[in-house]
Parts: sequence; structure tokens; C-alpha cells
Amino acid sequence: MDVKKTVEIEFTNAKRIKCTAKQDMPEYDIVAGQRFHLVRISGNTYEVKAITVNARNTYKNGDVRFEIINNDGTPYVSYLHRDGKHQCTCKSSKRCYHLTILIDTENARLAKLRAEKMARQAIVAAPIVAHNPSMSANTSTLTGSNEFHLLKPTLPTKQPVHA
Repeated sequence: MDVKKTVEIEFTNAKRIKCTAKQDMPEYDIVAGQRFHLVRISGNTYEVKAITVNARNTYKNGDVRFEIINNDGTPYVSYLHRDGKHQCTCKSSKRCYHLTILIDTENARLAKLRAEKMARQAIVAAPIVAHNPSMSANTSTLTGSNEFHLLKPTLPTKQPVHA
């Protein structure tokens, strides 16, 4: 089967369109869930730029190493560094599409992890606040009354001296 490398899109003039496949697209050799970019070549013609991640390694300092293969089957190694100085073994002198796709994918992964963590914390915290009897407004204070009084200390003031 011959894999298509370009697509015609009308009513847009974007230089790059970031996409995620909702279903398998065998004519472009893209599987469901895979991220890919459409890069404008000329007019309404866009080139499909997709990568496949074979391995992902995370280091203690937060850097991530990816072993990837592009559309043509060429293997590359890309590094995403925490300081923003990302690297790729391809011949591009500027930021390549490999890094752009990996950065988008990694940011989406981290956002999903943060959202899941926030949801877990909200589920854990909600019952504690709702069922904590000491935080109820109807409980009595140490003195046995139902009122709460804040005792404000009064400081001695000097009387003005008249001459």
C-alpha cells in the first residue's frame, strides 16, 4: 500500500496545523491517538509530518530522551531539556518538527497528569471539609456558649500632657 504524504485543505492559510488522529488513517500510516502536523508546502497543499515514538526515557533532572522514527522510516533521537535547550539528531539547524510534536505531546501529557492529580486532591479534600465536626457553625466553644468572641487586648495609652 502506498502511503500518502500530502493533503489538500481549503479555506485556511495556516503555516502549520497541529492534529491528533481520532481514528486510524492507514492511507497516511497514522494510528488513532497519534499526533501529527500538517505543514503547508504551497497554496492549499499540506505535507503530513508524523513521528512514532519507540522509547521514552526520563532522567532524574527532568530531561526526557525519545527514540523516534519519522514518516520516511528514518530513526532519530530527540532530547527535551528542562532548561528549554532541546536537541534532535536530525540535520535541521532550526527547531525541527520532531521537537515541535514531542513538545506538544509532552505538554499535553503533563497537563493531563496535573488535572488528574488536582481531581484526586479535590476528591480527598472534599469529604474532610464536609464532615469535619469542629468546623460546624453549631458547635459550642470552650466556654460552652454558642457564640464566638475575639478578645482584643487593650494597650495602655499615655494621657496627653498639657503645658
